[in-house]
Amino acid sequence: VGQRLGPYTLAELLGQGGFAWVYAASRDDGKSFAVKVLKPRYAADPAFESRFRQEAAFAAGLEHPNVIHIEDVGAQEGFAYFAMDLYPDTLNARLGREGSLPEGEAIAIAIGLAQALAFAHERNVIHRDIKPDNILLAADGRPVLTDFGIARAVSGYVAATGFMMTIGTPAYISPEQAQGRPLDGRSDLYSLGITLYRMITG
Repeated sequence: VGQRLGPYTLAELLGQGGFAWVYAASRDDGKSFAVKVLKPRYAADPAFESRFRQEAAFAAGLEHPNVIHIEDVGAQEGFAYFAMDLYPDTLNARLGREGSLPEGEAIAIAIGLAQALAFAHERNVIHRDIKPDNILLAADGRPVLTDFGIARAVSGYVAATGFMMTIGTPAYISPEQAQGRPLDGRSDLYSLGITLYRMITG
């Protein structure tokens, strides 16, 4: 917190996963963003860092109302990062507060996510980690899917190095993904189904 990366000043740690931290940040022009910063153990690996930036740049080209908009991709002093739109809530946080959602609202969220996945799958992009943590909620309730870049970067890195690693979150991944088998878009739909189940049942 307080460090600058490019034109962004990191203001608050919002969360972290296995590969990166996410900070709320302000840009020099006063606009707010979320900045995802790759953890040093991965940023120090040139092959992984390069793939992370490449895939973040690729994800920045996915323009859809239900897919996160990536504003900027960069690296500074050993830290690789990308800046994206900042949203007020996540599906996981909301489920933590409320337990479950009304059926109609849960279905509307699932439809928005299905539209985002259809858009991605038409472009041969598989997300690989659909779960409430990776679903942001706009002020109007619209779901926004995030983390396309990291899933693709890790998957590509694993394939290139032969390192044995299953990508995904155990409670949400499809059987073929858990077994390390080849994937297509149906694996994402399986995870979306579990996410819908979680939204409705808690």
